[in-house]
Amino acid sequence: MTAPSPCIQVGIIIPVHGQAARSQLHSGESPLNRNASDQTALPVLYQFRLSMYPEKARWALDYKRVAHVRHNLLPGPHIPFMLRRFGQKSTPALTAGEVTLTSSNAILEWLEAEHPQPPLYPQDAAQRKAVQAMIERYDEWGVHVRRALFHDLLADADYAGEAFAQGVSGWRQRAYRLAFPLTRIAMRKDMDISAASAKASMAQVQYAMDYTAEQVADTGYLVGDQFTAADLTAATCLHCVCAPAEYPAVYREPKSARHQAFLDRWASHPATGWVQRMYREHRGSSSAVRNID
Repeated sequence: MTAPSPCIQVGIIIPVHGQAARSQLHSGESPLNRNASDQTALPVLYQFRLSMYPEKARWALDYKRVAHVRHNLLPGPHIPFMLRRFGQKSTPALTAGEVTLTSSNAILEWLEAEHPQPPLYPQDAAQRKAVQAMIERYDEWGVHVRRALFHDLLADADYAGEAFAQGVSGWRQRAYRLAFPLTRIAMRKDMDISAASAKASMAQVQYAMDYTAEQVADTGYLVGDQFTAADLTAATCLHCVCAPAEYPAVYREPKSARHQAFLDRWASHPATGWVQRMYREHRGSSSAVRNID
């Protein structure tokens, strides 16, 4: 739940005075930040736990082993906070010192500049341009994937409310789940979710899945022969078709009937296996040092 329109968000970048330290870590190493012992100096990611565009930012932070804090928000109640803090209701946003970033793509590009290892963008100019084009393509498809999924997911208000409120304990979770039928009305309106729109979006999901399977057939990756921000974006935007085990949010079991039917629809598609492989081989563990709920 990130973009107010089916387009890529615009990121606001406020320059930092001086050059930030550059991490030279590989994805299997421990999280590191020059001021990791001082959590007030760490980047803070403002996110939903269950959302594809925040997942893009999380994955990039984790892949580069950048220690950070996650400020978790609840869909619906997050709006006043995000409008006051960032002038937008969409997530993710990230703050790092004097830097403020308000889209997943701005976060990825900033991370690549400040923490170039391991790289997510090729050095070759043509390949880098191809990665950017893939990111734009999958970000647009992501809007359709989300709409198609949510049409089925939101059908069971208690099931969906529990999923969105995971990690929140006590009275806050109970209150959110009780109020979720009202939140669901707003979500459907905000994301233009209806039977007709979901059907049209499902056709786009089918096209995205077929395209992905074709594009990765030769090398296993979308651009070149190694993992890039294109693969990260595609796997994130398509993760809804298979709910990978490595995705850092879960649904209760058994899943709702309509959610399970949505997953079953894509279970045998070749692109589903590719998404699962991207998560299995490249998602890694969290580099967050603290969660704020």
